[in-house]
Amino acid sequence: MSKELESDVKKLCEEFFNEIDMPTFEDEDSIWTKKVFEAFCKIGKRRRFNVWYKRSWNRSKNRRNIESPTGEYLVDLIWSTWEEEFYWDSEPKECYWNELVLECEWGDGHDEKENYRKIMYDFAKVIDVKGRFKVMVFGYHNKKDKEKILTDFVDTLERYKWVPPEEEYLFIAFPWKESNPKVEGYFWDRERKKPIMIKSGEIR
Repeated sequence: MSKELESDVKKLCEEFFNEIDMPTFEDEDSIWTKKVFEAFCKIGKRRRFNVWYKRSWNRSKNRRNIESPTGEYLVDLIWSTWEEEFYWDSEPKECYWNELVLECEWGDGHDEKENYRKIMYDFAKVIDVKGRFKVMVFGYHNKKDKEKILTDFVDTLERYKWVPPEEEYLFIAFPWKESNPKVEGYFWDRERKKPIMIKSGEIR
């Protein structure tokens, strides 16, 4: 990864930690997801992208709408220049692209193996969809569990046949346990072939 790309993904991570209203351990998983979506929605809109995410988050009772609701497109949340009318206008349009592709999978708070399976399944979606920033938000049980997931993210990327050099990967790890309340952001360092921590925060 070039120094410029590394700087870009670090800026994104810093912006997320500055923007998110951290959940509490008393909150349901759905509230954690909502807060992650809200943060990335606000950042995406500030950067003037169309933000697409699960429409169900707007319909649910007793949940405040996230800024600029649209609908789900490809993954849990995406920043794109794509418009619904893109293919149906008679006039040709400029090229479009996905700036950010995000999956949020908390996994399983009781079973580490099931937690791992669910997270790795969704990580495959992040890899397969084109985008400049690739973001995987996930839950972990303990340090060993977190390190295995991060290591296997990188191992999967190293073994994947086509990973464009322009893609930047950001991994955001949320703890299941109150005994270790650290939320941590990592980027994939291609040269050193390992995840490098950028920033951390704490669940209240």
